[in-house]
Amino acid sequence: MGTPVIPTEGLTRAAKLIMDDCTHLAVGTGTNTPVVGDTQLQEETNRIAVAQRLQSGAQFQLRATLANNNLPTTMEEASAHMNGSGSPNAGDILIRTLEQFAKGTSDLLLVIDITLT
Repeated sequence: MGTPVIPTEGLTRAAKLIMDDCTHLAVGTGTNTPVVGDTQLQEETNRIAVAQRLQSGAQFQLRATLANNNLPTTMEEASAHMNGSGSPNAGDILIRTLEQFAKGTSDLLLVIDITLT
């Protein structure tokens, strides 16, 4: 049996389906290395509905702006959630990443890029 291949059209459709299910982005202060068994952020501090979805082929981008006055001084982790709500740890986690960033003087634009291969 040969090696199965997902054609570009299939990856594009899968990206669209996943992107459309993403409802919320979150940040937190946890520092544990992400693992495939993660079901939530380690220490979620802020969550907001996805404000913008962009797609080009098998790549998509999720964007949301978090109000500066509610952010912790430093953030270490970020995530995207499918079929979630505004409540911490609601929905299914799609991606968790460690990204160190500090609170600035303006609101935080959180952008998560995902490419299916």
